[in-house]
Amino acid sequence: MVHHIVIWRLKKTFSDAERAKALEALMREAETLKSIAGVTGFTLTTKIHPRTNLGADLLLHSTHASQADLDTYYDHPLHTSFVERIQPYVDSRDRIDFEA
Repeated sequence: MVHHIVIWRLKKTFSDAERAKALEALMREAETLKSIAGVTGFTLTTKIHPRTNLGADLLLHSTHASQADLDTYYDHPLHTSFVERIQPYVDSRDRIDFEA
């Protein structure tokens, strides 16, 4: 099983209203990713424990049966389009992939 975890930090310049609107848009956009073939599990959350100490606003965790499935996910048009569309909302992101 290959795990793919991404955390995003929204732009610090956002007001509370802009932040809420951005999170709503990101959640809606990210939900489309779970329909990509090869995704065996999908979690998307804003409920990140404060002790995590990452300053993250949104976390995505997807699972894939193999590295080949994850590679297919990376190259899928839904994913590449999502990556492009979220750029205006995001200051930074971190990603980690691992097998377990």
